[in-house]
Order: sequence, then C-alpha cells, then structure tokens
Amino acid sequence: MFGNFFNMDNVFWRTMNTVADIFILNILFVIFSLPIITIGPSITAMYTITLKMVKNEESYIIRGFWDAFKSNFKQSTIIWLIMLVSGAFIGFDIYLAYCGDSPFVNIIFYIFLAIAVIYIMIFSFIFPLESKFDNPIGNSFKNALLMGIVHMFPWTLIIVSFNALPVLLFIFVTDFFFAYILPIMLLCGFSLMACFNSRYFNKIFEYYIPKEKEEETIEDMDSEEIENLKITLTEADFTEKNE
Repeated sequence: MFGNFFNMDNVFWRTMNTVADIFILNILFVIFSLPIITIGPSITAMYTITLKMVKNEESYIIRGFWDAFKSNFKQSTIIWLIMLVSGAFIGFDIYLAYCGDSPFVNIIFYIFLAIAVIYIMIFSFIFPLESKFDNPIGNSFKNALLMGIVHMFPWTLIIVSFNALPVLLFIFVTDFFFAYILPIMLLCGFSLMACFNSRYFNKIFEYYIPKEKEEETIEDMDSEEIENLKITLTEADFTEKNE
C-alpha cells in the first residue's frame, strides 16, 4: 500500500506535479509581466506551456517558458502594444459614451460595446496563435478574428466569457475583486485560465494543422475540406513553431 503511495507515477503525485507546475508557471508569468511592456511575450510563453500541458506532453516549465519568451519577444511585444493602445482607446470611448445622455451618444455606446466584444475575442486568440504558429503580424490579427468567428459556438463563447469574467468583477464588484480575485490571480489564476482555455484552443487548432501522416498542405485539400474549415488561411498559418 505505502509502496504504491510513493510511486511517482500514481494519480496523487501526478496531480501534485501538475499543481506545482501551474503555480510555477503563474509566478513566471507575473514576474515577466511586471515591466508591463513584456506582457505580450509572457502570455505567449505561458500558452506555449499550457497547450502542451493539457495534452500531457512533456514540457520543462522554466526552460520552456524562457525559450518561448525569447523567441516570441519582438512580435508578441508589438502585438501587445497594438492591443494596449487600441484597448485604451475603446475603453475611453465607452466611458465617454456611457457618461453621455443624448440618444446619439447612446448609439455610440452600443457600437463601441460591440467593438469591445470583438476586441476581447481577438485578444483571447492572438497570443495562443502566436505560441503555436509562425505568422506575420497582420495574419495573426486576421486569423485571430476569423477563427474566433468560425468557432463562435461554443468554443469562442466559452473562452471569451471566461476571460471577461475577471474584468467584469473588477468593474462591477471592485472590493470583492481586490479582496479575493486578485490574490488568486497572482497566485495561480493566470496559468489556470490559460490551462482552461488551452483545452479549447487545442481543439480549434487541430482544424488547421495538416495531418503529418498524409503530408497534407492547404493546396492538397479538396474543396469540401476547405469549405468545412470555413476560413481562408495562408500556408504559413499551418506552420507550427519549432520547439
């Protein structure tokens, strides 16, 4: 009985190992995000690990995070800065429209609210895409939008709702957020969210990765397969990161 307990391959120790990995990954994410400008590469590096973790693929947390952070630093930083500036612009416009009281301003409010939903969808997809595929920045934004639309029900809806929850708690129950949610996020929340989302991203990405045994590329797909994908992607979009 006790011999089996100390067997590192049993369920208990595998679970404890996963819990430890989640805590370590979250600490790495928080530390590497502290300069603010590096949040983009940190998210990309975190998803590089969690996309493997949820598939039970072997991954070295610290070294894997660092390697992904370095290799994706430039492009992920540019994407993050674009998202940061555009997010601030959208948020500011929503606030101004919310404070207005004319019918026209109310219409503007709902327009920017719809834009904010699209923004959250792109934000949710773009860094996991960066961690998985080699793409130019323009293609990353295009594919984040199109994949989010194509897989709206149910996967995008689940991912976006889950990602928006902490933001909504911060806006509407600020005291509760700082008392309970923020400590959880700093301890393990970011990596847990990434693990949760990665289960759905892996399902989505399988649609766009050619099966190696068939050595299939986008040019080899027949019209029915392309129609099933319901999305136009370049050949580069099917090129996975070298890990």
